[in-house]
Amino acid sequence: NELLVTRSLIEDSQKELQSILENPDQAQEEFKTLEVKRFEREFERQHDVRLRFDSEAVAMATTVAEEVHLPVQEYLHQKFADSVDLMRKIQEQTGHDWLPVTPQLLNRPGDGVELWLEREGSSS
Repeated sequence: NELLVTRSLIEDSQKELQSILENPDQAQEEFKTLEVKRFEREFERQHDVRLRFDSEAVAMATTVAEEVHLPVQEYLHQKFADSVDLMRKIQEQTGHDWLPVTPQLLNRPGDGVELWLEREGSSS
């Protein structure tokens, strides 16, 4: 198991540790969400492409990563490595600041082209 060190844990460790002990599942879900958010930041820094995972995609990514025995960030890097150039082009063509990631897209990253291009008429 892992413990996420946050500002609130440092500032009020007794209260935060009690909360974790009372609801370990919630603490684990928060940790998983932060791991995916960290992937989003790293991916943007490395590839100049901003992805935004919805909550269902976060849950799916963390579940599948566990099933294949990979850290979630490594799993996601493998999942999107072959699509970087395409994602850059779509982001540039559409002018959107970010590209949404849904469970459907995690299942079949190539389907992202349609999803991302459909956003053309929507706001960024």
